[in-house]
Formats: sequence, structure tokens, C-alpha cells
Amino acid sequence: MITYVRSMRRSQLRTLVRAVVACLAVALCCLPAEASATPERATILSPADGSLTSSPLESPPHHTPFTGDWAVDIAGAVGRPVYARFANVSGSLALNVIGRFEPCASPNQGTAGIGLRVQVSVDGVALGVVNYVHLANARGNGPVGNGEQLGTMSSGTRTSCWTGAHVHMEPRNDSKYSCFQSTPLGAGLGGGSKLGVLGGEYAAAKNQLCPPGAVDAAAGTSPRGAYDEASSPGAGTVRVRGWTYDPDAPTSTGAIHVYVGGPAGSPGAEGHAFNADAVRADVAAAFPGVGDRHGLDVTFGTGKRGAQTVCAYAINIAAGGENVGLGCKTVTIDEPNPFGNFESADSPAGGQLHVSGWATDRNAFTQPLTMHVYIGGPAGTPDAEFRVLTAGRERRDVAAAVAGAGAAHGFDDILTTARRGSQAVCVYAINVGPGENIALGCKTVTIQDPPPPTADAGANDPAPAPSAAPPDPTASPVPATAPTTAPGSARRTLARTVRLARASCSRARLRLSGQNASIARATRLRRGRCRLTIVTTAPAGTRYDLLIRRSGNTVRRASAIGV
Repeated sequence: MITYVRSMRRSQLRTLVRAVVACLAVALCCLPAEASATPERATILSPADGSLTSSPLESPPHHTPFTGDWAVDIAGAVGRPVYARFANVSGSLALNVIGRFEPCASPNQGTAGIGLRVQVSVDGVALGVVNYVHLANARGNGPVGNGEQLGTMSSGTRTSCWTGAHVHMEPRNDSKYSCFQSTPLGAGLGGGSKLGVLGGEYAAAKNQLCPPGAVDAAAGTSPRGAYDEASSPGAGTVRVRGWTYDPDAPTSTGAIHVYVGGPAGSPGAEGHAFNADAVRADVAAAFPGVGDRHGLDVTFGTGKRGAQTVCAYAINIAAGGENVGLGCKTVTIDEPNPFGNFESADSPAGGQLHVSGWATDRNAFTQPLTMHVYIGGPAGTPDAEFRVLTAGRERRDVAAAVAGAGAAHGFDDILTTARRGSQAVCVYAINVGPGENIALGCKTVTIQDPPPPTADAGANDPAPAPSAAPPDPTASPVPATAPTTAPGSARRTLARTVRLARASCSRARLRLSGQNASIARATRLRRGRCRLTIVTTAPAGTRYDLLIRRSGNTVRRASAIGV
């Protein structure tokens, strides 16, 4: 193409120069004090198949009548398609046809097609424009997709403005300058031929070559993203929220790696890998064309406890580029395992085992917890007996000591067992959610044989009433007085009156030591007396200790009672 300036008369040229100078003066007065280049960039591909007939490598460089930073001519054939083609984009690409113009000056106007001005933006940042000149069948103003056709090579009248079927292309950066790729004149070009870079910081003036690898640098674009939140919604868990996408594969699902305990590579840091495929409409709105499947909102279990540094990384998923650190946040992680206290174990009667304590789990603070009891050794001991309890009894002391736990976490149970003699009794709190079961310890208990049944004892004989709370495990046991006569008496109901404080006269707080006798009723009388209704099959003259449960789950001996 021969510049249209040559075809202008001197008077027209002088008028044009004055207008250009005036426009430049206005433009320069309104420019920012400092114009810095944008890091966003895109590689410009050949808009048509053909051969390179003019370029900045000519001496002097090929002309730029439309104020481009450099210009090329690509020769082809009339009717050959011309496309908007870009590659190796550093983010979300948006193309928009913003104007049509006449490429030739008088008297050659209307002889060589038209020009289109295409604005190029990445991640919402305008990089500049590319002018495509000598088009027929040109599309109108508005958005255009990458790789879409802009028009065709026009036919024309051979003049100084048009010398044959070709497309003239001029890129121009909005900030600083676009650079061009060194390509020999006469080289064949296709859709993948890289001609230069729009955006970036590769040139300091017009008609400058791109540095080595610049046209491919955008292919190494690293992922983008943000680390929105890190928290611990439950004991032993971490929640992380954020987003990422890779500009080299903008519509593909990204990936985020999370490290608990320090940055990647820290000794002992715990790594977790996740796909960033949750819906993030805000990301789709901020970066047109990438879609909304780039979010991460995940809660996961961790073995780390206490204050921990939690770091997130956006993972590069396409060729080139590298992983990007999104930052680190500090999170306090509570112990997820259940906890409690195995307080006491004793044998209140032959063939019986009494265990008490409490347990809770931060992942189920307000719920009763399942307990496992092994009689005869720890879990896994051959022939150890196994029992299941529920820690759901009221323990106001636990509620006061463990904030947020509530009171329903006690266990206080009497179990029957076939084990005899000295036995190891082990209790385990069963985990809920993240964490693991926890052993609360083992205690040694001596279990005697139960007394032989009486001659007329039947299935309806009452069992000894279990205590509402265990005796103090540190207190000395109070032995029952041995029977003075052999067993074999019939079932009897009798009354005994004892002196007790009014508050202690309660069936729930009283029990008898030994076997074959239980308190059926406790009635408060005047002057500090308490009448007990006792059901027994023990021989006449058998004596028992009357035991009273006191606050703190301790017991004391009140008196001896004969039946």
C-alpha cells in the first residue's frame, strides 16, 4: 500500500498538518503525568493466510498512516477471510469493533475497501487497538470473538493507496508501545503466525522488535486468584474460601493447594489439594469470558492443633507459567478428639462392676457421647468383656468447667460381669466427626462371686438399687456386716426409723451396702427422723450399712441397720 499522503495536494497537506498539530496539543495537555505500561498482554497473530510483503524491517520501516506503533502488509487474494486472531493472552480477552473508517485520501476514496478499528482488552484493562485495513464485507461495530471473521480482502482500483489484494494491519498500545516479531519479508503466514505483542512493557518507541521469547511469554502466564478466608468452623477442621483461574486456560477448572502449618516446603506442613470448581458469579462478572466455575469453598480435617499458619497457592494448569502464592492466614484449631475423665471403678456387689466419669466431644458438644467399657484388659485383649454406655447423665460441674458443653455428659452405671478376681477395667470415649477414639484410662477392680440364691428366691426378687452417683474412688470402702445366719429367709418388707437430716431422707440419696436388701421408700418424719421401707430376703439379723450420697459424688456411712 502506498500512503494516501502522497496523493494529497499541498494545500490539503498543510491543512491536515495544522489539524494534526492542534489535535496533538489538545491530546498532550490531557495525558496523565506518568503513563505506565500495563502488565496485561496478548500476542497478535496473522489476520489472514498469505505472505508478508511489508514490515518494520524495511528501511525505512513500513508506514503507519493510522498512528499505529508498527505496520505490516499481508498479501493474499480477493475474498480471502480476515480474522481477529490473538494468542497467549495474560487474562480474559475481550475484543470490540469500535469504528469503521475510509483508508484512502482524496481522490482515491472508495477505491480500496474500508478499515475496522478493534479495541483489545484483557481482564477489563484496555491494551490498545488494532487497525485492519482494505476489507470488504466488514462486520459492524460491537463485540467480536477471538478467531472470528472481520471481513474479506477487498478488490480495488490500482492506485497509490491500493496495489493488490492484501490486508494492512497496525497495532497501537494505549500505554507505551507495542512490539513486533522479526519475520522475514516474503515469509508465508498462517493463523498461528505470531507478529507481535499488544500490551506489556516490551518497547520504548515505535517500530521496535520484541525481545526474545516475548510473543511466547504470555503462554507462560501464571494463574490469578484470591484467598478470601481461612477459619476453623469445628474442632480439627479448617475452612478455606477463594478463587483462581489460569489465563492460558481461562474456562477450565483451576486448582488450589492449601498447606496447614506453614508455607509449602515448611517442615511438617500438611498439604491438601482441591479443585476450584465452585460457582463464583463475581469472578465471571469481573473477568468476562472465563465463566463462573472458579471458586473454592471447602472444609477439611487436619491433624494440626492450636494456632496454625494456613497458606493457599493457585496452581498453574496450562503450559508455561508457575504456581502463585495467594497468601497465608492464621487459624486456631481446637482438639477434635473426645475428652473426659474416668473417675471411679468399684464392685458394689459380687458379679457387679460400677464405673463413673464423664466425656464429651467438641464436634458434638451438646450431645451425649457413646462410651466403650472393656472388662479384663484394654481393647483388643483376648476374652475381654465389652460393654456400651452412654455418657448422658447430668454433670453440672462439667458444664461449669467446659464452656459450651452443657451438662449431659456423665456416666454412672452398674454392669453385670462374668469376670472374677482382680480385673483391669478400661473406658474409651468414642469420637464424633474428625478425630479418633480416646482411652480415658484403666483401673483395677476386684470382683467377687455373687452370694448363692436363697431357697425361695425367684425372678421377682428385687435387685440392689444402683446409686445415683459413684462413691469417692479415694475413700475407703465400707464393708457390710457379715450375715449372722445362713441365707434362706423368705421375702419380707419391714420398716426402720433412723435419724437423718431432712435433705438426706430421699430414696435417691440412700442405699444399703451388701446384697438381698433394698430401700423401697424413704419418708420424712418430724424431729430429724426418716422412716425407711426395706424389702429383703436376707436372713433375720443381717446387718447393713446405710450409705448417703453427698455433693461431689461422695458417700458417707450414716448408721447400721439390722433386718
